[in-house]
Amino acid sequence: MEIEIWIAVGAVILPAIGWGIKRYLTIMADGKITLKEGLETIVDGVEVVETTVDEVEKVLEKNE
Repeated sequence: MEIEIWIAVGAVILPAIGWGIKRYLTIMADGKITLKEGLETIVDGVEVVETTVDEVEKVLEKNE
C-alpha cells in the first residue's frame, strides 16, 4: 500500500516541479534575474506550493 501512496504524492508534486522549471527557464531567458521577476516568482510560487500541499494532504487523508 505504501508504494501507491508515494506514486499518488509524486503525481501531485510533479506539476509543481514542472512549473518551477518552466518559470526558471522563463526568467533566465535573458541571462539575468531582475528584482521584479524574483518577487513575482516568489509570490506565484507561494500559491503553487500551497495548492500542492493541499493536494498532498488530500491524497494522504484518502489513504489513512
